[in-house]
Amino acid sequence: GPGRTLAARVYRPAGDAPRPLVILLHGFQLTGDQYAGHGRRLASHGFIALLPTMGDGLLNPLSHVQLAADVSSILDWAEASLPGVDAARIGAIGHSRGGKQVILAAIQDERIRAVVGLDPVDAAPPFVVDPAAYPSVAPERMAELVIPAAFIGAGLGAQPAFPGAPACAPDGENHATYFASTGGPAWDYVLPMAGHLDFTDDCGLACFGCVAGADPAAARAFGWRTSVAFFQVHLLGDDAWRPWLEGPLVEAAGAVAARR
Repeated sequence: GPGRTLAARVYRPAGDAPRPLVILLHGFQLTGDQYAGHGRRLASHGFIALLPTMGDGLLNPLSHVQLAADVSSILDWAEASLPGVDAARIGAIGHSRGGKQVILAAIQDERIRAVVGLDPVDAAPPFVVDPAAYPSVAPERMAELVIPAAFIGAGLGAQPAFPGAPACAPDGENHATYFASTGGPAWDYVLPMAGHLDFTDDCGLACFGCVAGADPAAARAFGWRTSVAFFQVHLLGDDAWRPWLEGPLVEAAGAVAARR
């Protein structure tokens, strides 16, 4: 938004040729730095990866309306200031709240051509006093999302970390609702034994708030390769990557996949 300055990591492949851009948005109480491995993997496959840190938190949460608008502002900056961005091939990834953020942005900004939600969460943060600033997107707005979309769900995300605690990705607010209500071609992958924060390199203090998965490194690797394959197919039109999106390779990773 106007007057805000954000820190961001940029990972890019070698060379000066125009490259597709993928923006990756972190979850609530997290930072872009905690997804550096994902950014490096995208760059190693020819994408410019842009990982901003939104700069808010529990005591100063930004509205979800503002966060979606910020994505468009970040894309404006990237097109103007990052050399080699192919503005006709832009994708977006978001984890947790960031998943909602990029999905709402994609509904509103036609520059985003494909989107991936890593265990996306529709819920508002605690102690919200202005519900209009945190509108529900799934299912209410999902019919407007007509671009290709993939959702990767953590099977343990709907479980509370301890009795009485809210789940990090509650039933009715998570990947399943996004997938069931999206208006375009969609893929859903569930990792039954993954935790909500397994998609970060290191979840830090936030780890205490969510159930941990059995093998975070495996969940993280699945998210990396699935997003790379998804953007290879849906931004670059390279169907050689489709086996990584459906069939035996997905099943071998232990994921339960669906398509609609």
